[in-house]
Amino acid sequence: MKHLLLYFLFFVGAAFIFIQCAKLFPTKNKTEKHQTKSQPENSLSNANKQNRTVAIATRN
Repeated sequence: MKHLLLYFLFFVGAAFIFIQCAKLFPTKNKTEKHQTKSQPENSLSNANKQNRTVAIATRN
């Protein structure tokens, strides 16, 4: 009976550690959702980058 309790506690502890470590590595779904929220900022920064490259190209 002691072994069963120890195995159960080991399993619960390992599951807890696994869940805590999994939080450090987000899935692709979470990163895609995060990127869609920041897309307007990215589109503005891309427009600024394009304007800079055009300005640099016209200077030369």
